[in-house]
Amino acid sequence: MSRLRWGLGGALLLTLIVYSRLVFSYFCGFDDFTNQYRAAFEDSPKPSVVLTTTHFGSPKYRPVSRGVVLLCYWLTPDSALAHRLRNLLSHLFAVAFVFAIAKRLGANQSEATFAATLFGLHPLAHQSTAAAIFGVNFAYAFALAALWMFLSAYESTGKRLILLLGGSAICACMALLTYEAAIAVFAMYGVFLLWQWVRKRPPAAGFVPFGVALVLSQALPLAVFFGTRMLFVAERMPLISAKIIAKNVALFASALVLPVDLLLLNSLIGSPLPSELLGDREALLGFAVAGFIAVSLIAVYFIRSSEARRRARDLPWWTFIFLVSGIAFSLAPFLFFTDHASETYTYLPAAFWSIVVAIGISRVAGPGSAGRVLIVAILLLAGAAAWMRTERVRHCAAVADRIVSSVPAETWTSGAKVLFADAPGIIPLNKFGLYNYRGLATIDLADHMLEPLEDAFRLRFHKAEIKATIVSTEQMTSSCTQTDPCFFVDAEGNVSHR
Repeated sequence: MSRLRWGLGGALLLTLIVYSRLVFSYFCGFDDFTNQYRAAFEDSPKPSVVLTTTHFGSPKYRPVSRGVVLLCYWLTPDSALAHRLRNLLSHLFAVAFVFAIAKRLGANQSEATFAATLFGLHPLAHQSTAAAIFGVNFAYAFALAALWMFLSAYESTGKRLILLLGGSAICACMALLTYEAAIAVFAMYGVFLLWQWVRKRPPAAGFVPFGVALVLSQALPLAVFFGTRMLFVAERMPLISAKIIAKNVALFASALVLPVDLLLLNSLIGSPLPSELLGDREALLGFAVAGFIAVSLIAVYFIRSSEARRRARDLPWWTFIFLVSGIAFSLAPFLFFTDHASETYTYLPAAFWSIVVAIGISRVAGPGSAGRVLIVAILLLAGAAAWMRTERVRHCAAVADRIVSSVPAETWTSGAKVLFADAPGIIPLNKFGLYNYRGLATIDLADHMLEPLEDAFRLRFHKAEIKATIVSTEQMTSSCTQTDPCFFVDAEGNVSHR
């Protein structure tokens, strides 16, 4: 028990060290401001709309996510503190459940600690935690809890079985009403049952009693999920073309298997951002060559080492198939219904992949010094990437805060619309999630129907009548008049009159 506490405690401590640096940071990115504005000016006056309306008029229905945003707004209306504390706690709980799920699937103490630590620091889990408003890791913490309770229930009987299945149903319901893709956990239940049936390993209570209890308990969250969607969601999401699906499959798979975070490489050596890489043939060729060399070295290692081949044959391949199925199921909603890849969608895949990597590397490398060095190297790379990403988000939040704090309330006393533009000479923005914003882009990308810059100032001064818009640097000269205050904003968020 002591080793168990130290292993899990170490994983949680390292995760806390990285993400606690974000707790007092301001908002960053248009999603934060539009959602906080909706909580303040739409949901707060009439909280019932949280249950009766969809996510910004889309086919997405997320009442728990929206309700939690509203609660966080009530707790800290002028800062992101409550949102960031929610994200930090959600991620810590998710890390703990990755540890518990790894143990339940047969990982030993060291492997479970490795898996939990890797997930806690994993760059693909970062954006979902670092974005103040996102409810992704909140939803998936419940999904992982539901999965762990299901796996534990399989080995249980009597009252404990009922309590675990009931708890999994409640957690699954919370997850589904926070983020629809959490439905993947139900597919994983089916894969696990099939896996155990093929291996002739019945549940402790027997297949029939367990099956009846499972169906009765899980019918509730599914009925609530589909029933509320039928009531409040009229629009259906169109399917994405096969070409886009294939491209996004390649992007997600590459992101998971790459041992080094591309954003970390961008910070260290100036390599292309992941969003730029597809259009850079030379960089793609370089990564392809590096990948070929890495695969070749691994192949030579297995060819030369009969012990490594034996260890590979003894790996728990059924466990890996189960976890990889979870990756596929959790990505499926985005592959079929979303036309773009995003790291936001990789939080749950990163959790399952961390367990695969931890068990696979630990057992193939063996208990010697070479294995320990490899594990430490992987965790150092993940930790460096998480630290760097956190620093970028902190900088983004500081720039956004500087912008909204630099314009006095008197600017809007005449009721005029205030114009903002990037300061002359700002380099065009190459977007990549939260991590490359600067200047006005820390609040508003000015390429969508929403108006987060206006929302940000309305939140700042608690006035719904404030008008603000972004124009191009070139348009500022012709658009700005004596009655309309105009401001230039540089890359660091410094605001100056035109």
